This record gives sequence, structure tokens and C-alpha cells, in this order.
Amino acid sequence: MNQVDINFLLSLIAVLPVIVGIIRYSNMNKNYLPFIWIFVFITISEVVRYILINKAIYSHLPYNINYIISSILYLILFYNWNKISKKFFLFLVTLTILVWSYIHFVISDIDTLTVPFRIYYSIMLIFLCLITLSKELSKNIQETKVYKNSMIIICMVLILYNTYRLILVPFVDTSSSYGFFVVLFGLNKYLLIASYLIFALAVLWIPKKKNYSLQF
Repeated sequence: MNQVDINFLLSLIAVLPVIVGIIRYSNMNKNYLPFIWIFVFITISEVVRYILINKAIYSHLPYNINYIISSILYLILFYNWNKISKKFFLFLVTLTILVWSYIHFVISDIDTLTVPFRIYYSIMLIFLCLITLSKELSKNIQETKVYKNSMIIICMVLILYNTYRLILVPFVDTSSSYGFFVVLFGLNKYLLIASYLIFALAVLWIPKKKNYSLQF
């Protein structure tokens, strides 16, 4: 088993939130469904990427497509949580699609690693998570069990992981700092594994379903 196989097997931990979501589906608040679908598409992109690598095809296409899908799903998630207005939601969806299209079809290529969109993606998520946390944590502390509040847990993990990703950016393609970048980037798979495990717990603690229908 080579390093590619090991990395692929580790990436499949992303399926854990999906498994927990399937188990809890019947009594889970359906406003959280976009979050489960994010991990479905992450898993699919990892499988496709692994197949391509084994065919000696080194393309970032699966990841680049997954980024736009995940972006839209996250926006739907925050909208379902009533943390952003419909107008702001539609604005962000439009902006995200335009930014993704411009980066991948005008200034770059859809098969290559596109750092600019990943920066946009991380900043957008951090921004939305901060809005959510400010609203959730302003509630009566007796009302909010932080350690079992899926919304807060999801946002805190997203902020921490995407902040780490943004810290990496200045060291990309910088030869003088390449060694430090390799060490820093080496933490990525461990942080992802930890994130997926915490996300699986967050899915486990998703509130029970409500009687009203989804906004989406």
C-alpha cells in the first residue's frame, strides 16, 4: 500500500457524517440536510480523484467541481438556519457562481489547482460562521448548550480549519519558505480527520425534526 492509497483511505473518513446522517434521518431537523450532502460530494470527489490518479491522470477537476457544489450547499445551510436573508443568500449564490466561473474559465483552468477560489471559499465560510456564532452565542447561556449545539460546533470547526487554510496561502509557490509550507501543509490531513470526526458528532447532535417545512 503506497501513500496515495493511505491518503485515500484516510479521506474516506468524510463518509462518517453521512453514515450518522442516514441513521438519524427519520428524526433529524431537515434544515441540516445540506450539511450531510456536502460530505456525500466530498466522498465522491475523493473517489473520483483516486481513480484518476491510478490511471495516471492528475487533475484537480473533481475538487474544483466539489468546491462550487459545497459553496452552494453551505449557503443553503446558513439560509435554512435563518442566519442570512433571502436577498443576501441570492446575492452570495450569484457572486459565488460568477467568481468560480471567472477563476476557472477565464484566468485559470478547471483542471488545475485554483488557489484564488479557495481563498474566496474560506473567507466566505468564516464570515458566515462569525455571523452565526454572534447570533447563537448572544442567546441566554442557559438556552444554549454549546458543547451539544450542532450549529455552534460546525461553525467553530469551519472557522478554525479555514483560518488554517488561509495561513497557508502566503507560503504557496514561495521557494524561500517551501520547507515551512511542507511542514505546515502536512498538518492538513490530520486536521481534516479531526474535523470529520467532530462533524460526525455534530450530526449526531442535530436537533430533532420540526413540523414546518424546509426553506429549501
